Amino acid sequence: MFKKEIKDLTIKFLVVLIILTGLFIFIFASKDSIIESTRALSNTTIPLLGNGEQYEILAQKLEDFNFYVQSQWYAKNSGQFIPFISIIFAFSIFALETDKKTFYFLLNIIDRKKIFFIKTFSVFFMIFLLMLIIFFMPLIFAFNNEFNILLSIRYLISFLIGAFLWGSISIFFSIFFNDSLKSFFSSIIALTLTTIIGIMPLFNFFNTFLYVLNPFGSSFWLFTFLYLILGVTVLLFSRRYFLNKDL
Repeated sequence: MFKKEIKDLTIKFLVVLIILTGLFIFIFASKDSIIESTRALSNTTIPLLGNGEQYEILAQKLEDFNFYVQSQWYAKNSGQFIPFISIIFAFSIFALETDKKTFYFLLNIIDRKKIFFIKTFSVFFMIFLLMLIIFFMPLIFAFNNEFNILLSIRYLISFLIGAFLWGSISIFFSIFFNDSLKSFFSSIIALTLTTIIGIMPLFNFFNTFLYVLNPFGSSFWLFTFLYLILGVTVLLFSRRYFLNKDL
């Protein structure tokens, strides 16, 4: 059954990987253009764009490959996709079986505990594999640059934890609803609402984008622990709900 689940998720995996690879190539092929465009803003006289000197400083920082990777690839681009990648992989993992009315067949050959384990393991296997690929992609262009990937290790941690949290939440919706579309839109609505609430300083915890995109804050390890606990709690609750749900 594990091979079947991986096979079913392979199309999603390839589509997401192709999109991310295209984005990756564009970001690194445009490195010089981005730096020059940033430096050009140093001559600006438009008040809304701020002090031109800050753009010259930024342009100098962007010339450092480590800073460029962190700011332009991890934070500004790939990091934005992390919650959505988890939702895409998890929203239909259970709901689709209900849609197709295939749970009755599965329960004749395997018990519910194994079904839950195999499906959730398959989802997180593919999600975490993508997180690793995203993180290590800059190594492709590192041969001509001084690149220390250990400086960015917090991004890998935040990607994995953020992906795990939203994967767990989306798995719950996939079990709770008997419809893939309801599961998908519920996950998107939950992500939207928590992001909006998290804009307020007192509720930053709810905005997982702040955690994923800036893993160098003072609350990083605290949020890492809390998101991990929350993800595990949601996953355990989903498991219990699935074991007792009428299919």
